[in-house]
Order: sequence, then structure tokens, then C-alpha cells
Amino acid sequence: ITRDLDLNLDKLLSQILDRLQSVIPIVDIGAIYLYDQQIQALIPRSCLGYDMNSMRNIFLAEGESISGQVFTDHKPILTANPEQVLATSGSLSANNHRLYHQATGGRSIESNICAPLILPDQSPLGTNTLSSTHSRFSDDDLTLLEAVAGRIS
Repeated sequence: ITRDLDLNLDKLLSQILDRLQSVIPIVDIGAIYLYDQQIQALIPRSCLGYDMNSMRNIFLAEGESISGQVFTDHKPILTANPEQVLATSGSLSANNHRLYHQATGGRSIESNICAPLILPDQSPLGTNTLSSTHSRFSDDDLTLLEAVAGRIS
């Protein structure tokens, strides 16, 4: 039963990423990270546009990268330009930086939006992070992602 639930969750999360890409067409890549209590890290549970062989080896600590920051602070982030992207990704560990570079195929990120996934009891579940390599996200894009993240939780 647990395996079936995991497969259904993976399918649902993948569908959510696909749907987000259809309504925010500048999305090139994205990931839904869920927090694993046992290893105390965010793990990419569903991805869009990444090399999964690299992504499945990424484990983000609380506060690491944009996803770790959003998870820790419970507040969404919009990085509107490459400088802001670099500022939030600077906290990546050397190993995660290498793996992320491989997962993106070396593509540079122009803009990110990331929203927390918060359970009804206000405990954090994970994050939903979307990226664009060619355009910049708007405040409206972030608002939409926040709404979807609220529905996922």
C-alpha cells in the first residue's frame, strides 16, 4: 500500500508541475522538494526539465539555496534577475552545486519563484520552486505559485 501511495503522490506532483508550466509558460525547470525527517533534508520529489540522475542525489539542508531558505522562513521568494539568483544559490554546498549544475545541463537561471508548502497545523512540508532560463517572473507569477502551494498542502 505504501508503494502505491508513493507512486500516486509522485504522479500527482508531476502533474502539478506540468500544469504550472502550462499556465506560466516561461517555466523551463522546476522541482517540488519535500522534507525528509530522517535525513533532515529537502529532497526533490518531483522535477521538470532536470536531469534526474543528478537531481536524485541532491539533499538540501534547511536554509540551503532558495528552496532551503523558503522552507526555513516559510515565506515565498521571487528572484527577478541573475544577480538575485546567485545571491540565493550561493548557500549551496559544493557537492549540491556540482549536482545542480549537472542537472540543469549548465543552463543559467534568469529568475526563480519559490513558495513554501505548509501543512494545516503550520508545520513545513517542503517547497515548490520554478525557474526560467530566458525570462523573468512577475509578482503575479509568485502569487499564483503561492496559491497552488497552499492547495498542495
